[in-house]
Amino acid sequence: MLAYNGLNLGTAARTMMRGAMKPNLSFWLICWLAVGSVSWCQPVQLPSQESRPLPQLEEFLEHVKQNLSGDRMLQSQYTFSRHETTEQIDPQGEVKSSSSKEWEVFPSVDPKLSYQRLIEKDGVPIKPSQLESQDQKHRRKVEESKQLTPELVEKKRREARQEEQREIEELFRLFRFRMLDRDTVEGVSTIVVSFEPRPSYRPALRSIRPLRKMRGQAWICEDDHQVVKVEIETIESLSLAWGVVARLHKGARLRFMRRKVNDEVWLPAESHFLVSGRVLLVKKFRVEIRNRYSDYRKFTVEDSVNYLPDPTSPVPK
Repeated sequence: MLAYNGLNLGTAARTMMRGAMKPNLSFWLICWLAVGSVSWCQPVQLPSQESRPLPQLEEFLEHVKQNLSGDRMLQSQYTFSRHETTEQIDPQGEVKSSSSKEWEVFPSVDPKLSYQRLIEKDGVPIKPSQLESQDQKHRRKVEESKQLTPELVEKKRREARQEEQREIEELFRLFRFRMLDRDTVEGVSTIVVSFEPRPSYRPALRSIRPLRKMRGQAWICEDDHQVVKVEIETIESLSLAWGVVARLHKGARLRFMRRKVNDEVWLPAESHFLVSGRVLLVKKFRVEIRNRYSDYRKFTVEDSVNYLPDPTSPVPK
């Protein structure tokens, strides 16, 4: 794994992603795109698919906003696998080193109680004793959460919903949107919308402020107003821990894809993150991280026996 003086560079890159974007599954809309070709985040010139007019921007975005805040509970009912590959790239663009991991993921309405169970590292399965150790840690965390009273659980749910809603509202105030055209993504008819930060707007929420340095495009399903694909690029350098830990260069890119599962809910399919910068203001790095999400299935009673889902999650079916 990439490291410099004990600092994991892959972790540093992912820290930037988490700091800029809340990683719950319903919140992927805003920051999830960096273009994967020579046209990264340049306005796309799409051939018009049909002559009918595009929808009204304001009304269309209002539907998108409502969906962002409405599917978190449904998404938390699915378990899935996540496979991640991390590569360190040299100045000539060649791969210097590579590593991979695979997890079984058990999401939660409360992101703090989501469980990522590491099952494979660099192609080698994790030993049963190590799996059991992970499970025990998760069980302890869940058991501690069960000490909460129903009133406190409901309060935490309410506060989480309110925080998410504030973040979504801030995002839509921060970005200036422009409707570009229609496009087809994996057979889905989408509306392509570009977004860029308003120069004079300063978000009140600290979690949203890094997004002032990002722009991109989103492909949104025309039928149900769900995000299918996003591409984002940083337009200014970003600092981690006030620049003491790392500084990420302008041009960091993220591409994110979603697919509809069981004809019910849109869930992550793949992501591609490319970033370069300096660690401790000295060591240069360039990291490429790819994630593939698969094997989605409804969370079941059998899962609950093994993994003790937290009390804030929906009842398994």
